[in-house]
Amino acid sequence: SQLPAVIDASPFVCKAEALLRLAQVDHALIGGGDDGGTGITFDDSPTGKAPFAVFDDGAVVADSQAVFDEVVRRGLGRAAVLDAHLSAEQRAHGALLVAALEDRLYFVVLVERWAVRDNYAAYSQRLFAHVNAAVRAVLRLVVRPGVVDVLRGQGAGRQPRERLPAMARDVF
Repeated sequence: SQLPAVIDASPFVCKAEALLRLAQVDHALIGGGDDGGTGITFDDSPTGKAPFAVFDDGAVVADSQAVFDEVVRRGLGRAAVLDAHLSAEQRAHGALLVAALEDRLYFVVLVERWAVRDNYAAYSQRLFAHVNAAVRAVLRLVVRPGVVDVLRGQGAGRQPRERLPAMARDVF
């Protein structure tokens, strides 16, 4: 099947989806108001956020890495063999890279998407193209300032714009 250009705006949802596909684990993506006939909603998420997984026995696990760890623990698909060939040192390097991507680069990307006015205009136009004008206005007037405040509290949103590319390069 052909993949959409962007599975989801959240890199953590994309990570979970990629890991499940690589592991060849049968799953269904739901979101955007469509429960795919499952009856599962964000109210089912322990954190109220995506990604999360509801397993066949009803167990619910949130967080992309925790979902994948549970998939491995349950022996689903090819999950256990994806990194079986890696040494302990290679796994440690991988864990460091994941931490750098999730704890550093992620916030730089969010600043670029949400806090930089011109970038937000382009990003939101594509991301929210399916949303009516009134909802887009709420996103711009309420949600965006909230995200920008979170980024300032985290620290990345306090950085001068000129520093952001160097912060991204430092990850690699």
